[in-house]
Amino acid sequence: MKLRWLLLVPVLLIGCRSVDSSWMPLHEGAVWTYAFEGVGGLKRTFEMRTARPAPVSSFSGWEIDSDFGVSKMAWSSESLLASELSGARFEPPIILLKPGLGDGDEVTWSGTMRVGGVDKEATAVLSQKSEKIEVENESYQTLRAELLISTKETDLSLLTWYAKGIGIVRQQQRSVEKGETTNAAPPLPEIELLSGP
Repeated sequence: MKLRWLLLVPVLLIGCRSVDSSWMPLHEGAVWTYAFEGVGGLKRTFEMRTARPAPVSSFSGWEIDSDFGVSKMAWSSESLLASELSGARFEPPIILLKPGLGDGDEVTWSGTMRVGGVDKEATAVLSQKSEKIEVENESYQTLRAELLISTKETDLSLLTWYAKGIGIVRQQQRSVEKGETTNAAPPLPEIELLSGP
């Protein structure tokens, strides 16, 4: 009987690989400072910081506070998940990043997105690829994640560049009302990293 248990241990260990969570380090005391450029050329800096532990579905995660609202994120065994992003809530948690996903591969999500107290049925598609970028005269090897969220009324594109050991180094967002063309959308609000954990 002991031999049978010993043979199962390597199988269980191989089957329980964990994800590389250094792409978005979530721990006590993590602080990121960003430059924000919004619609109409509005520019300012803001901080994002881990505030307190918070569950994200069945996973241990962190509540992250910023001037733009509260987000709740956690790492599962294979993905970065969010149950809340700056005032929007997702049930089940939406997938933001999947480090093992190949270039050109996609992951889909469907569920409920709550915005302004109103529940909306939503779907999302996540794709990502490796990309080298420059931010504030620093060069980063990143995973560029494109998350396309669709509701009956709106399509939202969220482009996020993650760097190992730092997290988000750049993010762009575009929202398009149904019936409009992408060209009619306002300029991209964008954040870029000034300093990180």
